[in-house]
Amino acid sequence: MGNINSRKAPPVVAIGASPVYSVRRIGSRHIVLAEGGGAAATGVTNQLEVLLLSSNLNTSASNLPIRATVAQQIGTDKYSNMNMDVACADTPDKGLYYIACGQDEYCTIYETTGFVGDVKDEDKRLSFGVREVGRLTTDDSYQRCCSFDPTSRGGRLVTGGENGHVKVWNVRDLVEYRDPRLARDPLLKIEAHTANVDSVDVSPDGRYIVSVGDGTAHIWDMQFGRKVTSLTPPAGLTKGWKVRTVKFTPLGEQNMYLLAAFNQVARTSKSQSFLVIYEFNRQAATLQPKAVQGLKIGETISTLALSQDGNLCAVGSMDGSVYVLETIDLKELHAAPNTHGIFVTGIEFLDRSSRDVLLPRDLALRGALPGPAANHRASIVSLSADKTVQLHSVSFESSTPFSVSILKIALWSSLLYFVFWTIMSYF
Repeated sequence: MGNINSRKAPPVVAIGASPVYSVRRIGSRHIVLAEGGGAAATGVTNQLEVLLLSSNLNTSASNLPIRATVAQQIGTDKYSNMNMDVACADTPDKGLYYIACGQDEYCTIYETTGFVGDVKDEDKRLSFGVREVGRLTTDDSYQRCCSFDPTSRGGRLVTGGENGHVKVWNVRDLVEYRDPRLARDPLLKIEAHTANVDSVDVSPDGRYIVSVGDGTAHIWDMQFGRKVTSLTPPAGLTKGWKVRTVKFTPLGEQNMYLLAAFNQVARTSKSQSFLVIYEFNRQAATLQPKAVQGLKIGETISTLALSQDGNLCAVGSMDGSVYVLETIDLKELHAAPNTHGIFVTGIEFLDRSSRDVLLPRDLALRGALPGPAANHRASIVSLSADKTVQLHSVSFESSTPFSVSILKIALWSSLLYFVFWTIMSYF
């Protein structure tokens, strides 16, 4: 891995106001960045920043057909936002989402109240109404990670703390009863690890949690907190490697597939990290490695993301590199070595279709409108502590000429915004 190099450094589409630590899609056309510098009087702003993605018609200034503009900034006072997840609370066209942010020992929940925008504004910068719902005290010292249950429309949230505990929370109760004086207890508490919980993820069916800590990974029953099984390293990685993160994929029917990242315990110029695909047999409660792929020598995995259909995965490294691979066989599709000036803190796939616009019936019958990544097999954004947001794209095998691609995106983007603002003008 690492032999397919990008010819040009991926252009920067945005620069965060502060160091950026996490990124999530929020609808088809926006991403939200978690930023901050901590409670100390450093002058670094703690905030959430919502970026609107749109077609870039000024290609003379950038060779990228997508641009990102600041649509909204939500201040978070003295709290830096170190981890985050987003869940859609209703149908996408309503613009209703929950945002969970790890802020020291708390997890603050925000909600969007729908799309907002001034149709008289020349920029027509579409954003969301955002307000704070409440705060969960998730850990005695520090929340390390969080993940919504994908089946709950934001109703259940899993958090992992510095004390090794994994907790499941009833967000719906917090939304319905917003009195800050009410004590909030978790639905479930699991003493999962002896030290930091490095990552948590919830299975597509909402039945299982996978947690990573102590260099190991365990799968837990979501209802009772019972340990189902533990991840066993494949041959060759049993000594000297530790698990960095694990993600459930939506692939498979009877059995589930998970993607795990392994880093060497001792990091040197000759160390190597690996991605491993596991098959999870729910009836037998077993995990079996199915494919193994190593990164370039010297690379250490810092973050991992999956496309919505699970067919592709993206990796960010401690050296600032970004890779995109096929999930099932771990074939490399794109490599951008050392594209960031420092370690990659977050990575996220963009949507290829826009499903958050309620179309008239005649247009709806033709399918969803194109999204920001419509002209590529995949497009991802990557973040770094260097404050930059970069775009990386994987072209289709039979590519369309660039000029035609720009024209197609411009036409579809114009149609999308014409339809949306026409609808908005009636309200």
